[in-house]
Amino acid sequence: MKLKALDIRLLPGLDSPLAVSFDAHAVNVITGPNASGKSSLIRAVRAVLYPEQIDGFCHILAEFESD
Repeated sequence: MKLKALDIRLLPGLDSPLAVSFDAHAVNVITGPNASGKSSLIRAVRAVLYPEQIDGFCHILAEFESD
């Protein structure tokens, strides 16, 4: 199973919604300046994979591709 897209609508610490698409058949590298959402993206992936460990309310949509 490969992650294709994340649509983060609400996540503590993130001021505005963030949508990201990934190439499911490649290595994706996330870069950017401070406070651009890199760590929030990682927290969103963790929230999707481990929802029982979420600290606070969030609203995240994830799209996966199955081989």
